Formats: sequence, structure tokens, C-alpha cells
Amino acid sequence: MLCTNTFHPYGVEIFDEPMSKLVVRGDDGPRSLRVTDHPAWRSRADQPVLAAGAFWERLELGPARYADGSIAGPARAVEVPVALRLDFAAGPLWFVGGNPSERGEVFIPGDEIMVVFTPEVMLRIGFPAGAFGGPPTV
Repeated sequence: MLCTNTFHPYGVEIFDEPMSKLVVRGDDGPRSLRVTDHPAWRSRADQPVLAAGAFWERLELGPARYADGSIAGPARAVEVPVALRLDFAAGPLWFVGGNPSERGEVFIPGDEIMVVFTPEVMLRIGFPAGAFGGPPTV
């Protein structure tokens, strides 16, 4: 995964190691398991990506203020990618920049990456029905 300073001031961040674990939520709270052990992940492994799309959100920021309340910089708006959809023959999956809570709510955009395997979950966490959050478009 690569992130540039197009929408963040800290430059490029690259993760050298491939994703090896998923955190899943069960009745007894979150637990970690190997990605290769998850059936929804396994069904997409070694399969070609048939289509891809990104979901962008516009964030209104500022104005930036100093501790004394005076304005340090003007208000501005930025467009940020908050989710990436990949379509496979086995079905779509989404990488979502969101922070899940213990109560099942999700704050988007967030600094954690969630892997979502069903359109129903995408709709439940607030993405629109249709091409991005709905059934596969391929």
C-alpha cells in the first residue's frame, strides 16, 4: 500500500510486508487470524482482479488555529480516497480507511484499513448503494 502527501503532510508511507493477519469481530470481541485462513480471502487468492474503483470523500478543514485561537491558516477542502473496491469472480472486496468501534460503528475516514467482503456491510457502514457499495459491476 502506498500513500502520498497529496492529502497528508507526512510524505510517502510504504508497507514492505504483505498483509498477513485480519482482525475479525466475533461475539466475544475482536480476534486476529491469518489472512490465508479466512475463507472469503482464500476464494479470491490467486484470482485476477476484474475491475477496480475508488470512493473519494471531500473533507472541509479549518481554518487552522493557534492555541490562542488566532487563525494560522485559511479553511480548505481536500479530496481523499476512503475506500478501494476490487472485483473478483468470487465477488467484490473493499479496503476501507475506517476505524471500527467496539459497538460496531465505523468512523470514516480513519487511519486503519478494514477489509470488507459483503455489500451488506458496506451499506451498513454508510457507503451508497449502487456501483460502489452494491453488487459487483462486472
